[in-house]
Amino acid sequence: MADWLAAPAGAHGPHRTSSPPPLKEHDDVRRRPRRQAPRPVLDQQVIDGQSGYSKPFLTLYDLVVYRGTAPLLWRCPPAVSRKLYDSSVGARHMDIGVGTGYLLHHAKFPVPDPRITLVDLNRNSLAHTAHRLRRHQVDTVRANILEPLPVAPRSHDSVGMSYLLHCVPGSLREKGIALAHAAAVVKPGGIVFGTTVLSGGVPVSGRARRAMRSLNKRGAFHNDADSLDDLRAQLDLHFDRHELTVHGCVGVFRAWTAA
Repeated sequence: MADWLAAPAGAHGPHRTSSPPPLKEHDDVRRRPRRQAPRPVLDQQVIDGQSGYSKPFLTLYDLVVYRGTAPLLWRCPPAVSRKLYDSSVGARHMDIGVGTGYLLHHAKFPVPDPRITLVDLNRNSLAHTAHRLRRHQVDTVRANILEPLPVAPRSHDSVGMSYLLHCVPGSLREKGIALAHAAAVVKPGGIVFGTTVLSGGVPVSGRARRAMRSLNKRGAFHNDADSLDDLRAQLDLHFDRHELTVHGCVGVFRAWTAA
């Protein structure tokens, strides 16, 4: 599970950079496709941000996140996330944004020999988590969640996306495509679940608000426009049904594809 809460900067997302084509002599600047220009900026934010997950940082990650930011700032104790995993992980599970694998390490799988796919942009996180889970059968995939995942469709029972979306650039209406990509890899009736820190429609303490403002300014978070209503709308859009609860300022969701 990747809790990107304490990351020095950035988030998961596209790892390609591109530039719009040069203008031709008779091109009307006002008619250039507006969607092309922001892409390189977002790509560089993502590349810069995920690079902060160094080996030394990962050794402190569990303490900083699960004993620090999650319960003290966002008011979502680690027991909430652990219960979410225990009640949701399947025999063939994928985790997107893996961090250190804390939740997978403690999860109660429904079978003694689960198969686990780890998806992340950061090689350190992938290596760290794969080693931690070496008692299981583990595959690693370096990919980004804003693009279709390079795995077989409908191949997993469950997908975890814990503390990920609030670090992905863009509004929830834009980065909600990540939920669609996750949904595409679970079997009919499969589950996608996770947590994300919200800034609207949930109780946010003054201390948490100040922390969010700082993290957004640094580029560690991209959630200054993330609301509970927008999260609910994206779950409605991409899944057959879902459950959405709030713990502090964290949205906790479980969503199922059509059977």
